[in-house]
Amino acid sequence: MTLLIKALGDWTGKLMLYQQECELNATKPEVYVDGYYGASLSQVYSAYTTVALVGGGVGVTPLLGVLEDICAAAETRHIQGRSLLPRRVGAIFVMRELALLAEMRPLLTRIRDLDPQGRYISVKLALTTTPRPEELDVSLHADASWSRNSPLLYKPAQTRVFTHSANTACPFGASLGSSVIPMVQFVVFGVVVGLLVTFQFGDGMLIDGLQSSVWVVQRLVQASALFAAGICVYGGVAVMQWTRKTHTKSRSLQPPYTLDDVGLEERLLPQTRQDGVYAGVETYRDLLSDLQVTVGTRPNLKVHLWELHAGHCQRSSDGGSPIGVLVSGPESLKAATARAAALIGASDFDIHEEEFEL
Repeated sequence: MTLLIKALGDWTGKLMLYQQECELNATKPEVYVDGYYGASLSQVYSAYTTVALVGGGVGVTPLLGVLEDICAAAETRHIQGRSLLPRRVGAIFVMRELALLAEMRPLLTRIRDLDPQGRYISVKLALTTTPRPEELDVSLHADASWSRNSPLLYKPAQTRVFTHSANTACPFGASLGSSVIPMVQFVVFGVVVGLLVTFQFGDGMLIDGLQSSVWVVQRLVQASALFAAGICVYGGVAVMQWTRKTHTKSRSLQPPYTLDDVGLEERLLPQTRQDGVYAGVETYRDLLSDLQVTVGTRPNLKVHLWELHAGHCQRSSDGGSPIGVLVSGPESLKAATARAAALIGASDFDIHEEEFEL
């Protein structure tokens, strides 16, 4: 297990001190896990033949669990002589800190060794800040034990056992997306204006036909029209979303092998590159070049999602299921993802946003 911690407050400071005490005393820390991890999130992404993971900052952490689970499943399928994955996965990660890249490198190395051509899993990385030259020249191996004890490097013949979770909650929920919200606003405005014009003018039977003495009823009808219009429109949107979800499940292409069966045991590949996994990569400058990181700018989400969409359409000429998008990060990243999906085709994407505090 890897914990990505930024020691900014009293609680995180005490946690770091506890970790240092455990290292000095050569004892293992006591950890209680309450939440979601990669295997349990398969219930979210397993319904899609194409999955996009979009993460920013600390929001990358839950998506790393998803990516690690997908990688473990691909390694197992490779051992069994099957195709690596029944789906295509595209990961787009945005970050500001170089240290996070160093922590991600073991997992990204596993993916590259498993799928060198990126036919099944592609990863796009962007560093929004431009590091100073002295930061880029810092050695990655200042701590000699880091590369040997990284928890993301599995030992040979390691076994993982997954069990189906009975928890019905879901950490990623479907999002209406920014493209739907303006539509709802315009529809509400149009319906309300139309009702008021109909009731108030043109010899409207509900208002103009009444006597002036019952002006209270007139105002009540107007107020009721305002509330009824909003309720009807939002109710229609809810029905539309429910219908689309049901339709998506019925049309989803089921993978030929179920990855989340009860008691599924996965046997991982030995790490043949364990001893030389960092060969030729000594500094952060080497790391940025090795991982092909875009530096000093944000990724063009429309371009990346378009590439996934084009490949998805080629593999699913009959329509198939939409592309499942899992977004975790700041609100600006979620909005940018929704806009990019809307520009390509909102009906071709199912966007899920994390529903827990980061």
